[in-house]
Amino acid sequence: MDSVLTNDDLLTLWGMLTAHYGEEVPTAVLKKISELYLTVRGFSFASSCLELYKQRYKSQLQKSKGLRRKHYKPHNPLLLMNK
Repeated sequence: MDSVLTNDDLLTLWGMLTAHYGEEVPTAVLKKISELYLTVRGFSFASSCLELYKQRYKSQLQKSKGLRRKHYKPHNPLLLMNK
């Protein structure tokens, strides 16, 4: 994000667009816009990674037992009484 805020071309164009607002407001707005953009792109990237993971391991996930069934060993109360 720091590279976005120090890019000379971007700052020049942003200065032309927001020349009539003063100096502090456009800088704060540019920083907030870049933060929001990175947040949205980050969630989008994470979502696409999860979808790729699901597609890649779909067959393995369908064949495996659920977590509750995998480690659950049903006990017979009658067997416990005989001991």
